[in-house]
Amino acid sequence: SPTTAGSWQNGWQIADPDNAGSNIEVHAAFAGLTATGPDGVTYRSSGRIQGSTAPAFDISATGTSAKRCVTVDLSGRPYVKAVAC
Repeated sequence: SPTTAGSWQNGWQIADPDNAGSNIEVHAAFAGLTATGPDGVTYRSSGRIQGSTAPAFDISATGTSAKRCVTVDLSGRPYVKAVAC
């Protein structure tokens, strides 16, 4: 989930579901990056996404008009497209 609700560009963390308040991994912010998407993505132990809607993330960077759309299908597999979502 993002370190600040809804603000993926400020960094994100991977929480340990078996140890409340503990993170498996923490990623710092990327300068010049804008990323929008859901407030969190939860994977089940099967590797599948929890929920019934596949998450999508719009990513852009300062100094370029290029955009990327990262989607994660319900099976847990991510996809990248060279367009906005």
